[in-house]
Amino acid sequence: MIPQFIGHTEIDRLLAATAGQPKAQLEILTDICRANTLAAIKSAGSGHIGSSLSALDIVATLYYRVMNTIEAGIESPHRDVFFSSKGHDVPGLYSVLHSLGVLADAKLAKLRRKGGLDGHPDVSTPGIEMNSGSLGMGISKAKGVAWSKEHGGHDGNVFVLTGDGELQEGQNYEALQLAAHLGVGRLNVIVDHNK
Repeated sequence: MIPQFIGHTEIDRLLAATAGQPKAQLEILTDICRANTLAAIKSAGSGHIGSSLSALDIVATLYYRVMNTIEAGIESPHRDVFFSSKGHDVPGLYSVLHSLGVLADAKLAKLRRKGGLDGHPDVSTPGIEMNSGSLGMGISKAKGVAWSKEHGGHDGNVFVLTGDGELQEGQNYEALQLAAHLGVGRLNVIVDHNK
């Protein structure tokens, strides 16, 4: 059975209908992404619904209202970088990337299928910045990317989303201490406190 997604044509129509209403537009976009996330997970027969949905408003707001990633181009060295440390919330990220036109309708329909989208982030997928899913390593990776942007002469900030449970890993605190010691200023750590 082919899942029913809200495709790019309908997304464009809804965006046009809410032009000039940023709050309503973002609410509609996040609802579309929630519906598409659920459809993808149902079609796959597996996936992390709770984690995907708990992070979705954060991810959509970052891509649509905060970051320059789409405007700068997903390959630009001056783009803002986002990735989720926990990784298993990637169906929600896929639905946001889909809504932005980065991922095709057909690709979203193949979550966890051969030739489709992986169940955890993989850099071979357009728009995915970092392989992740090994909990507790995201802040260390993000710190390194932020440091390299600062010292490599590239613009852009780095946003990493962590799960509340993975903060039990000591590596997070070591990474934050080193980031403070080095004065890394482009690092933004967001905690998804979904309990």
